[in-house]
Amino acid sequence: MRYTLSQSHLLLRNDSSYGALVTAYIYAEFAYMHLHIGFQRLSAWIRIYHSKETSFTKDIRYP
Repeated sequence: MRYTLSQSHLLLRNDSSYGALVTAYIYAEFAYMHLHIGFQRLSAWIRIYHSKETSFTKDIRYP
């Protein structure tokens, strides 16, 4: 991560539109990173759950 949230708050204090754009980009980057990591964790848990041969996954795979 190139910036911290405190640095982006400092950029917010600039009255120029460029500072606001950079701040918006930093927040979007934070949000995308957290969503990406969360999606990777969720898919990993789903993969772990489906790899276990439970009756639920057996019913789905072999109806």
